[in-house]
Amino acid sequence: MHRIAAGLDLAGRPVAWLQRIVGQSIFKGTPFEGMMREGIDPTSVEGTANLPYAIPHLQVELHTVDVGVAVLDGLWPFLLFQRERETGQRSMVADH
Repeated sequence: MHRIAAGLDLAGRPVAWLQRIVGQSIFKGTPFEGMMREGIDPTSVEGTANLPYAIPHLQVELHTVDVGVAVLDGLWPFLLFQRERETGQRSMVADH
């Protein structure tokens, strides 16, 4: 879930942005867990972590919850293929 509150100046430009993200990690407990940094799953903040706007008052919060349901059971082989294609390196996981 994402919730965004923003403030605009008189010209309609964003001057404040507060975004709260709540969700389960997709990478935790999968072969992609190594891509997480400081406990943050990059897929959770994708599109938010590097906003292309200069917003003077910017705050993004991530609240990761564990609901006990594996997200990548059927998806991780596809993501592994995508990663190998992008990096040109074969994953050790793919050899098993």
